[in-house]
Amino acid sequence: MAEEITQDAFMRVLRSINAYSPQEEKTPRDSFKNWLGTIAKNAALNHLKRKKLEETKQHYTTMSGDYNFSNPEELTQTKEELEGISQSIDALADCGIREASRLRFLKGLSYQEIGEQLDIPKGTVMSRIHRGKKQIEQKYERR
Repeated sequence: MAEEITQDAFMRVLRSINAYSPQEEKTPRDSFKNWLGTIAKNAALNHLKRKKLEETKQHYTTMSGDYNFSNPEELTQTKEELEGISQSIDALADCGIREASRLRFLKGLSYQEIGEQLDIPKGTVMSRIHRGKKQIEQKYERR
């Protein structure tokens, strides 16, 4: 990671060296250090932002299928919806219903996969998920 950031910063310096102009109130050495430091800082911040975006894409794609992440409004709306779903599931009192619902709605597992993971019959999974949906719907109807 550090090597990637260093390389990115170096390439930015090479591409923009002709645009560099020293700060009048600073010595040439200090001015150049500040300029380099700013480029390095921005390269590191951009790398972290890209990494965070990739993690967010991966997390939400895993949780709920594919979305158009090039659209910031859609990403924000999707994130808010998923956070709301997650909070609703976390509020379910019964841990069996909560876990089955989490695996179904946030992880996207099939009833069969959930049954295998929780070591319960498929019918029990379906029942728990149905009860979880009903409890969440009732919670929202009361609002």
